[in-house]
Amino acid sequence: MKDNKKSIALSIIVVALFVVCVIATSYAFYSSTTKTEGKGTSANTTTQKISATFTDGSELNIDNMVPGDTFTKTVTLQNTGSTTIKYKISIKDVENNFTNQDDIKISVKKGSSDVTQGSATEMNFPATAASLTDELTLAVSATDTFTITIEYKNTSSDQSVDIGHKVGGTLYIEEV
Repeated sequence: MKDNKKSIALSIIVVALFVVCVIATSYAFYSSTTKTEGKGTSANTTTQKISATFTDGSELNIDNMVPGDTFTKTVTLQNTGSTTIKYKISIKDVENNFTNQDDIKISVKKGSSDVTQGSATEMNFPATAASLTDELTLAVSATDTFTITIEYKNTSSDQSVDIGHKVGGTLYIEEV
């Protein structure tokens, strides 16, 4: 009789632990957030529906710029979920110490198509966190590749105040 009570108590504890583990795992899956792993030649970001690979990581850190400098980064997205997703390419942790904001530009292209926010071919590099694209769509199992270009425009005006300045931030995929 005593062994029976121990077996029943042990069974109840095992079942309770199993239920807690299932609930915790389910919660973690459905409340997942985007995270970046690695700092080498690529950073892989994964949520429950989208996988992103950033060439040379998701961070932008461009300093000592001179007029005419261009910097390019590639990001490849794949929909790993079972439904079409909507997203934006965004930037956070922004650093932009340019005085002439119109001289530093950023653009986003999907293949040869401009997808920069507001259907523009380029926009000023933001001074704070911002979306770089309007809402985009990625079908189930589809893969899209984007080229993000930052350019310090060479103008006919005096640009000496900004020579050697810096822009930077962290690119991320914002599901909407």
